[in-house]
Amino acid sequence: MESIKVLAVLGKACVSASWRDQFFGAPEATARALVGALNENELMQVLDLGGLGELPGDWPNQADFVAAVKKALNDVKIMYACPQRPCPRG
Repeated sequence: MESIKVLAVLGKACVSASWRDQFFGAPEATARALVGALNENELMQVLDLGGLGELPGDWPNQADFVAAVKKALNDVKIMYACPQRPCPRG
């Protein structure tokens, strides 16, 4: 189950491209700087999101997974910031 802290990390990654880049460079430290202490379950979720845990599905490597997650998070930012519908895709 996701915690408020993990959801805060995910939300920040969606709305801030610069923070997102910091996060993927150092997921644990960046997440802790945002939300404080993480329990073991929260840390595992943060590391998974950052591509440092077990990769889901058939992802061949961390780089491809992280690139796909970054694109998905950026797409959320584009949709969130879009002043008129329909919105462009990133």
